[in-house]
Amino acid sequence: MLVVTLLRSDHRCAVKLKGRLTGSWAEDLRRIPIHTKSLEVDLREVTFVDHEAEETLLRLRRMGARFQGEGALAQTKCRRLREQMRRSIVYVLNLIAGAQQ
Repeated sequence: MLVVTLLRSDHRCAVKLKGRLTGSWAEDLRRIPIHTKSLEVDLREVTFVDHEAEETLLRLRRMGARFQGEGALAQTKCRRLREQMRRSIVYVLNLIAGAQQ
């Protein structure tokens, strides 16, 4: 089970997640309407993340989300998301460089 707490203001949206972030919950997380420039996702109380949920978090990261986490799982997920974003950026830059040759 996953508990999602959504805190909104005019300039900020914070999503606090608690529990297991898996399949259908990841789909629900994708549907949260976020109409702000600043999105923060709190992963401190997440106990499990499956592949589909990890893809959802990566999608949020691409949208500019920042992640918070103190626990070992949260820190590992935050680190992996940063690494995936770096690899994606390098891949795109290589594609651009190849197209210009």
